[in-house]
Amino acid sequence: MKNTMIAVCSSVLLLTSGTVPVFAESPKNEPKVSHPIIIVDNAEEKAVSAKDKTAETGITDRIPSVGNYMLSEEFTYCEPKWMRWYGQYSNPYIVIGSGNMQSNGCVPTAAAMLLSAYGINVSPTDMGYYLYDTGNFDNYYGHGGSDLCWYDVAAYAGISAQGMYDYDSFASALQSGAIVACHIYYGGGTHAVLATGYDNGKTMVYDPIGGKYWQSASHLWNSQSYVWNDRLSGTSIIALW
Repeated sequence: MKNTMIAVCSSVLLLTSGTVPVFAESPKNEPKVSHPIIIVDNAEEKAVSAKDKTAETGITDRIPSVGNYMLSEEFTYCEPKWMRWYGQYSNPYIVIGSGNMQSNGCVPTAAAMLLSAYGINVSPTDMGYYLYDTGNFDNYYGHGGSDLCWYDVAAYAGISAQGMYDYDSFASALQSGAIVACHIYYGGGTHAVLATGYDNGKTMVYDPIGGKYWQSASHLWNSQSYVWNDRLSGTSIIALW
């Protein structure tokens, strides 16, 4: 089941020309999902105002900004999505694969939070078992959850996932109402958190260890993990709609 969540966002959306990445939604409960290949159009970008775009197409609905879309500097606020916060240490000694939830459970804990935004109630532990079965959590990589887990989460929820390969796309996704999963350097290791909403350069972080807090979006982007098994898709930052 997928519930439509509408973010309260304000201001003007500018679009640039170029190829818009297209990715298919995956059906719920599929254990595997193919990962999108993003082809970047190197053609010179030309900004077109939302007003002009509407005049050309007759489309007046706001279009989510991803890939080659660019948001206006006037765009300053998008309300964070509501999610139920779960703590990574709530079931610390449950062992899934080669590790326990306390040491390796940030990805399934964050995944359970994300699913709650879509009205899907799954415990972090059950998400851990699900992601373990897909092969992307605490299995082949000697690690907790890899970035590929987020494509599995998208398949479970029947939503879409897309890697973010530059800061502008990351900020644009936040401003468009996406929830963005971020694998970051944290406390001497790496950790998975969620980012949602945008307010004058800051985003709301849902952290399985640290709780909920506002943080600079650029700081979060610059904290991304470059550990190889956090970026098997080519990036450690994945946006989900």
